[in-house]
Amino acid sequence: MRRWAWGVIAVGSMGFVPSAVRAQYDTPPPMPAYAMENVSVVQADGQRVDGMTVIVRNGLISVMAPGVVVPADATLLEGEGLVIYPGIVDGHGDIDAAWPDANDVEDPDDVTAWDPPRSRQGFMPHRRLADHIAVQTDAIDESRKAGIVASLAHPSGGMAPGQSAVLVHRNATAPWGIVEHDAPGIAMSFQTAGGVYPSQLFGVIAYLRQAFMDAERYELMRGASRSASPNFVGAGWDPDYEVMRRAARGEQLVYFQADSDEDIRRVLNLADEFGFRVAIVGGAEAWKLADELAERQIPVFVSLDFPNLRDWEPEEEAEGELEPAAAREKESIEAVWSNAGRLAAAGVTFALTSGGGGGDILEGVQKVVEYGLAPDAAMRAITTTPAALLGIDNVVEIQAGGPATFLVASGDLMEEGTSVRYTFVEGTLTEASSGGGGDAPAGSLTGSWSGTVTVAGQDTPATMQVTQSDDGSISGTFAGEGLPPSDIGGRVSGTTVTIEILAEGLPEPIVLTGTLSADGNTITGGGSTPFGKMEFEMTRGGGQSDWSIFLGGGR
Repeated sequence: MRRWAWGVIAVGSMGFVPSAVRAQYDTPPPMPAYAMENVSVVQADGQRVDGMTVIVRNGLISVMAPGVVVPADATLLEGEGLVIYPGIVDGHGDIDAAWPDANDVEDPDDVTAWDPPRSRQGFMPHRRLADHIAVQTDAIDESRKAGIVASLAHPSGGMAPGQSAVLVHRNATAPWGIVEHDAPGIAMSFQTAGGVYPSQLFGVIAYLRQAFMDAERYELMRGASRSASPNFVGAGWDPDYEVMRRAARGEQLVYFQADSDEDIRRVLNLADEFGFRVAIVGGAEAWKLADELAERQIPVFVSLDFPNLRDWEPEEEAEGELEPAAAREKESIEAVWSNAGRLAAAGVTFALTSGGGGGDILEGVQKVVEYGLAPDAAMRAITTTPAALLGIDNVVEIQAGGPATFLVASGDLMEEGTSVRYTFVEGTLTEASSGGGGDAPAGSLTGSWSGTVTVAGQDTPATMQVTQSDDGSISGTFAGEGLPPSDIGGRVSGTTVTIEILAEGLPEPIVLTGTLSADGNTITGGGSTPFGKMEFEMTRGGGQSDWSIFLGGGR
């Protein structure tokens, strides 16, 4: 340590510290103050007031009135035609979680396919997402840039991977500082356990039914052991069955991932049989059961993470009859885009979500408005409705004296081309990246790629053909040993690449997230699949890349 530093420590320890310096340790410094002039304020119910001056100080909206002089100590946020809206509440958000890998066992040879441990099967309802949130939450920072101020995050990796968490995207120093409710419900799906039982849909349904029945028997045995004679052999404590019984008694909601009408029907049948309260997550074909969902008051968290177009090109659609493949895709995609409007018409309670992948909610909202959802209903579906369902109504209130939690848009939030400029969460400012949905792509991935994917410890050669658009979206094909060419979609945001492999025969896409090297010719990362955790490394085979943002202007 430098000599002068030792001197400072010595003086401080003797108490020779000026009072102004001591005050720094007695009282935390005030939060920065911000101001916006001549802005419009739109409430969740659609009420709009123009020409307002809004001042944020000490985490609160200290002033919201016309014609107010901006204080000298406030930073004036620039922008023409700015509009303040309630912040977005994402009913299926993204979060960085440090999950233990279910495939990490001491000796894989000891795992029998017909009787694997629960962790390998994806049945761990006792596990709480709130206990595994990573210290650094990059996903939270990215979501704030997109105007998202709170979210519901679900654990992943199986048919019952754990309990969800309601998060407020505040600037917290500890990972649990963003947790508002630690266990609002249990995440469930029909995801199979690749390579072990249950590896088929009918097996998952049978397993869940048996688990509910076993949990009921467990509760009876536990009760009997407490009231019977001392020599009665009772049941030991089982944390998974404890949670299952709470669900069966209606004490915890079940957030069930289901998209097709057949799967939603299966979920409703399970709920009827075992008595649990349910919310549908995803719900791409919920419109087919809209009347029943409305009658039963079952909420739907509708995903805006729409499928990538393969054959139908709306911008280039010519007059006349489409090719059969394009016509079929147009019909199915437009049904997904109009899903929210049909649910609203039937009176279903629903929220619009990013789908868990951190996607651009704003772009999806504008699409469903284009396909029939009224703008005021869309606003409620990303603010007041999810906030009420999650028990955080206060985060969408904009009023003087209340918490400064809102987004600032470049214009009408429901119009194409509008972006998020700023997001406040309890007074902390996040300036959005251009476009409001992630960083601009640092370069192009267009070209041929080859490398290795590793699933459950087994390496497999793989190749990709990628085409990247100006907005960072990617498309192409992926092929691996023993796997026919599969369509891919995804996006590049800065150096982060998200790849969705749309393999035929799988219940859902394989989603991979990778980080690119500085020269833009290597991607390394990982993801989850129905067969277990996947790791991959791909290298561009020839060609040039443009990664000047990381190369100081190129080389």
